[in-house]
Amino acid sequence: MKKLLLILSIMLFSTSLFSQVSIGFTVGCNLSKVKKEVDYESNPALIVPEKETQKTGCGLIIGVPIEIAFSKKIALYSAITYHQKINKSESSYYFFDSYNHIDVAERYNYLELPIQAKYYFVKRTFGLYVLFGPSAGCLINGNFKLDGYTDDGTGEITYITFDRKIKWKDLKNSGIKRFDLGLVLGGGISYKAGKGDFFLNINYNHGLINMVDGDEYDVYKGVTIKNRGVNVTCGYLIPLSR
Repeated sequence: MKKLLLILSIMLFSTSLFSQVSIGFTVGCNLSKVKKEVDYESNPALIVPEKETQKTGCGLIIGVPIEIAFSKKIALYSAITYHQKINKSESSYYFFDSYNHIDVAERYNYLELPIQAKYYFVKRTFGLYVLFGPSAGCLINGNFKLDGYTDDGTGEITYITFDRKIKWKDLKNSGIKRFDLGLVLGGGISYKAGKGDFFLNINYNHGLINMVDGDEYDVYKGVTIKNRGVNVTCGYLIPLSR
């Protein structure tokens, strides 16, 4: 026990002695495109589409990054971010004798917290590094928009438009899970300017959790939707001390 306490004390002292904490701001975009899988056999109520395409959406990222450098090569990177994940899809299907076409745009706003290991290949005036680690998100609100039309085959076309904001209080009964978790892999470059460093990060976020709850909501039974995205962000980090 005494040896363990001694080792822990040395680690804490070393961290406080050699670590350098930097804080700053970051802004960028999230190029998102969900991965959707549907088991139609497990849910006969779902209509099999003639064609369905998942599209790429562009969402905003704004945050406060924090970096803890333990050496010239190794650091811990995190950021409290407002993170928009936009899902777009286009589908068409037949329902009895009617042809239906639907465009859907969903925007989900998350508070995201990545915790990534950061390794510098080069750290001088220009820096070059890689990033890897998990990222957890909490859904705070969103928006669901649908545009489409129905052609009954007689030449009469009915247009459909639906636009709904999803508030925090509505999430409990929406079938969309509040918690999201993914793995992030990426890298970036930095440039020393003034007291701090400008940086540019490009990361791939691989969602691990099904966004929808098929166990509680029949409309999502047999449906698996996972977030995917490429994040491009830039910002500035300022060390708190030298």
